[in-house]
Formats: sequence, C-alpha cells, structure tokens
Amino acid sequence: MRFMNMRANVVCILLWALTAGASAQDSPIIRREARLVLVPVLVTGKDGLLPEPLTAKDFVLTDDGAAMSLHLEDRSSQPLAVLIVMQTGGRASRQFRNYRNLETMLDYMAGSADHSFGLLTFDSKPEGMLRFSHDVSKLHDAIASPEPGDHGAAILDAVNIGIDLLAALPPATRKVILLLSQPQDTASKTPVDTVLRRMSENNVEIYSLTFSPEKTELMDSLKGDRYVNPPYKLSPLVPPVLYTLDLGKPLGMAFRALQENAASEMASLSGGEYLRFDDKAELEKQMAILANHLPNRYMLSFQPASDKEGLHRIEVRIPARPELTVHARNAYWSSASTPSASTPTHLP
Repeated sequence: MRFMNMRANVVCILLWALTAGASAQDSPIIRREARLVLVPVLVTGKDGLLPEPLTAKDFVLTDDGAAMSLHLEDRSSQPLAVLIVMQTGGRASRQFRNYRNLETMLDYMAGSADHSFGLLTFDSKPEGMLRFSHDVSKLHDAIASPEPGDHGAAILDAVNIGIDLLAALPPATRKVILLLSQPQDTASKTPVDTVLRRMSENNVEIYSLTFSPEKTELMDSLKGDRYVNPPYKLSPLVPPVLYTLDLGKPLGMAFRALQENAASEMASLSGGEYLRFDDKAELEKQMAILANHLPNRYMLSFQPASDKEGLHRIEVRIPARPELTVHARNAYWSSASTPSASTPTHLP
C-alpha cells in the first residue's frame, strides 16, 4: 500500500519534528555558535571484538593532514532516531518476505537508548513515509506488506529526503539512516555532491544493508571487506585503482565510485557500515552485527582549523594501540553555507 502522499507529508513531518523539539526544552538555554564536525568511530581488536574503553587522548585525527584537538562526546543519554529507507522498486519485492521480522530486529538494534523510528519507501522516486514514533510496531504493516514499486531505485533521492526528515529533529538527536536497497542507484535526480554535503552538514550516519538484484560477476566482485571498497577499473590499459575513497585522488573519482555503489560509498563517507545479505538468515546476522556496533561507536568531535570549501580528507588513528582496527568516516564536506552547530548551554 502507498501509505502517505510524499509531498504533503514531508511538510507535516517537518512541522511535527520542530514542535516536538521545542516542547522538549525544560529550561532556558543560550546557544553558542560553533562549527563542529562529528566523527563516529568503531574500534575492534584482531578478533573482531570491542576492546576496553578508550579516551579522547588515545585518538589522533587529522583534517587534510593537520592534527585536530579532539573531544569525546558523551552519548549515554543521547536520543536515537532511526529512519528506515526501504527500496520497493526493481527486484526489491523478492526481499519483502525477509523483512517480516524486521520490527523485532530494529527494537533489538536500538537497545536501551531513548529511540524513535520512521520509515521512507522509494522506487524511481521517494513514495511513502511514516512519521517517527517510539513504538516500532506502528511500522509493522508498512514493512510486512509493502506494495511493490516500479522498476527504479532512486537511492540518492531517497537519502536526500531522509536527511530532510532527520535534520528537522532536535539537534541533540543521533541521526541514523538504515538503508535497505540494492547497491546501485538508478533514476536519481539529486546531484552526488549535494548528498555528500548535506549528509556531512547534518551529521547523518548511514548503515547500508544491500541485496544483489542479480547474480553477476560485477556484483560478486563487491563481496570483499565491508570496510574497504573493491578495486576501481578506470581503463583496460591501466591497473585498477585501490581504495576508491582515497580522497587524495581527484574528487571526481569519489563521485564516480558513489554512482557505482551508492549504498557502500554513503555508508563509508558517513562513518556507518556497509553489509550484504541474500536471505533472511543473513539479514538477521547482519542486523545483530549492527546491534552490537551501533551503541558502541565513539563520537569524536572537533572544530576545523581550515575554512577550505569542499571535501576534506580526515584520518583517525590510535598510535599507541597498533593492534586495534579503526573504522571511521574518511571525509566531510565544508561549504560557505554550512550552518554552525548549536551548542546548548543551560542557564543555572
């Protein structure tokens, strides 16, 4: 079923979210304007397990090669908003039966955090949506029995609308998109650089769970390490380029890589995760991984020293613990129109 008219209800949800944010304030605040970049970081040991807690002093973060002064955000009381962005077009209908227990998996993934869930479906364009609710069961009918869409998969358009919905929530909210889709975008009209910029400016984390629309050699080649993208072949005459998101390479290459596998690249650029599934058992396994990783990510923040517009390359390391593996976003977007982050300071 098409459960909401898209255009009219985007406005409704934005107004609802703004109203909810205003009513949540229980004391007067003064807002100190500060340009802040947030970097979600997952740290694992050689066995894939999470190590003992780390502090901000353990991390070194560079912004275009320059070391930044870091702060480790306290996320213990931070509310979590998860927007499920679900493809219904193309061959997505073959996966609908695997989503029947998704409601339970989502509740498990959110853990003990104060959380809310929303839903946005899409085919060749964003189609239906359900507003954020603390009760995940309200998504049941839309997830369990969605109406198949057309032939398209406009991933970038859907994520762009999703960013709008999350951006309207209170600033302190942790904003997450759970993308259920094929890897490649088709039919989107939103420019790649617009999505990269808005994803970065609004500190939206994207966790992509993708299915193969067909079993081809190309798709099989994407089954490598989920944190590192496959080699990118520019031409038969030159060797393949490794690590397509090495932003020391031309920016255009990053754009082309995102068009090749939008789901993977957006997850990597946002500091989220990219996982694959082909059946219900694999989906449940990957959701369990996210349930473990999502609440255990560190959130580093820093104020950039450079006013350079465009894509900045960042690198996060733990020099004193070389046995640990760090998974973090490797870029953020800065522009002259980037809104400042509002840091609330409560009056006594």
